[in-house]
Amino acid sequence: MNARGFKQVEGQHFDRTSLAAPVASDASIRIMFTLMMMAGWTAYLVDVKEAFLHGNFEDGEKIYMEVRKGFRNYYATNIVLLLLQTLYGLKQAVMAFWRKLLRAMMRMSFKRSNADPCIYLKRSKVNGVILWISWIDDCLYLGNKQGVKIAKDAMLI
Repeated sequence: MNARGFKQVEGQHFDRTSLAAPVASDASIRIMFTLMMMAGWTAYLVDVKEAFLHGNFEDGEKIYMEVRKGFRNYYATNIVLLLLQTLYGLKQAVMAFWRKLLRAMMRMSFKRSNADPCIYLKRSKVNGVILWISWIDDCLYLGNKQGVKIAKDAMLI
């Protein structure tokens, strides 16, 4: 199902500050690949499946949606749906997913870079340095083979 975000009205259905999430810069990505090659690290690319279905609305934010064609036979004609989570097509879906990704990074004890808001790092004596780079609904993580596997498994929890 896809929301018809092009019909959303600023100030009524969304706040302009919730439209876009940051993405890693091209320079940051190139630097990370250079570090990976110099250190002999492993990298793993993750495309978060159905990413924009995982976002939560801000406190008190309520979005209603008309019943879509194909589902109208199952509802009365005067019914609208209250969305409990974001949907593809909503203007605020990208930012809501990014906020959820930030919470996941904090839960896994990754620190956000001061230089690029989409780079997260974690150091440990056992696994060395693990770096995550995010852009929209894709994540790339780099580090030694064992550390990358542990980081991948932690994200799946």
